[in-house]
Amino acid sequence: MGTARPAHQTDGMKSLLWCVFVLALIINPVINLTLSDGPLQIVLSLVSGLTVLASGTGLWLLRDRGETGAY
Repeated sequence: MGTARPAHQTDGMKSLLWCVFVLALIINPVINLTLSDGPLQIVLSLVSGLTVLASGTGLWLLRDRGETGAY
């Protein structure tokens, strides 16, 4: 089991992860609509998609589990 962190430490991280998550969600379709097909579009789309997955995973790991600690 990991060590518990004070709430004020995780609140800042959650805010940052939410900002990154939302920005990546907005940027991904913009990239697909504005850039023509090519290697740059593929790379930027992959980076924004991986950013969404990574920040979503971070938010899931930092979620409030309640008093029971249930998953």
